[in-house]
Formats: sequence, structure tokens, C-alpha cells
Amino acid sequence: MSNQALKQQVLDCLETFEDDTILDEIYRLLQVSPSGNERYVFTDSQMNLLNSREEEIEKGNFLTEEEADQEAEKWLEK
Repeated sequence: MSNQALKQQVLDCLETFEDDTILDEIYRLLQVSPSGNERYVFTDSQMNLLNSREEEIEKGNFLTEEEADQEAEKWLEK
């Protein structure tokens, strides 16, 4: 599908869409720089958290996807 055709389909969908929450989210997503040149800047506390998580991964303290799925299933059964 061409870029122009895709844009037209999106516009057609938006014309009839009524859900304000989703429209707000679509608008928020459209505010992202299309050039992709903007970088997100983490706060100090976010960087500390990311660094501590990397250390945990390096130590082997993490769940595989399968283990996480199993834990989620157990949690949902309660």
C-alpha cells in the first residue's frame, strides 16, 4: 500500500471515530518527531533504575519469557 493510500485510510477512520481516549492517544503519538532526531532524556532516578536492572541481568537475576508467562498464569488463577 502506498504511503498516500495509507494516510487516506487513516484519515477516513479518524473521520468516523468517536472514542476520545483513543483519539487523545493518537494525537499524542503524532506529536513525536517524525525525523526521529529527538532523544529522550532520562532522569537521574530513571538512569539509576536502568543501571541496577542491567546489573541484575548480568548476575543472571531475571526470568525467561516462559518463566514470566508461567508466573503470570499463576497470578491470574488466584
